[in-house]
Amino acid sequence: MPKQAPKYPAIVKAIKVLDKYYQVNCPPDQYRALEEAALLLDDKMRHIRDSGKVIGVERIAIMAALNLAHDYLKNMNHRDDYIDDVNQQLEQLEHKVKQALRFSSEKEI
Repeated sequence: MPKQAPKYPAIVKAIKVLDKYYQVNCPPDQYRALEEAALLLDDKMRHIRDSGKVIGVERIAIMAALNLAHDYLKNMNHRDDYIDDVNQQLEQLEHKVKQALRFSSEKEI
């Protein structure tokens, strides 16, 4: 099956990470997200570099990627826990509503 052409053709944008520019293909509607991601990565890499514990751009990039992946997974776990809590509360609420409706219909009889 042939690939579908993207809705909007990608454009080339420059992003800056650790004072170096990179050309990146990006759909026009995703450029703002790309800029935010680049700023976050730049901030993480600067923090690691400035700590003096990691030397070399490649190592700094790997540590930043690991830190970001860790943060992402931690947030996903928190999100899953939150969804489980909300689902449990919804089930309890549904049970209470059913009880109230059952009680109300019994009263009418």
